[in-house]
Amino acid sequence: MNRTLTSIIALALAGGGIAIASSGPDAECTPGTQFMVVVDAHVPATDEAPARCLRVPVVTECGDPPSLAWTIDSEAREIPCGTLAEGEVRRVPVAEAFPESVVGEVERVAVGDEPAVAPYVGVCQGPGCRCASERCEALPIGGPNSTADSPPYFVRRLCRVTPEAPECP
Repeated sequence: MNRTLTSIIALALAGGGIAIASSGPDAECTPGTQFMVVVDAHVPATDEAPARCLRVPVVTECGDPPSLAWTIDSEAREIPCGTLAEGEVRRVPVAEAFPESVVGEVERVAVGDEPAVAPYVGVCQGPGCRCASERCEALPIGGPNSTADSPPYFVRRLCRVTPEAPECP
């Protein structure tokens, strides 16, 4: 990803332009942990590239203010700029960006040759995946999903919505 995009996102996080609750009853993350959000960013023109707008998942280091850990370049995609002003960064609801990537009480409806899967507690990513109850949330694709993390990011998100899941400590 280019330095301009990284700088724009880092500044938006540091200046409070991308709201991430790290304390209080609506806390999304706790200080010192990583949390993923999805943003739309207007990247100004440079000598190497014209101005464009991108939707990109980013990994933040939770804190007050949060900081940018890295962007998930493999999942970045160009979008129409619409009302984004030059240099503007706007948080996008994860459910809008990744509607078929969910964690918690999930299910999969039949799609093509793939059969439906009854509701279960876990992660579902792909065509036909959706929440089976309100105890579910959208999960960004990419980022700190390595099973080497302890516990893996998707397990931390699973435990937020279904603390009784066997994977939860």
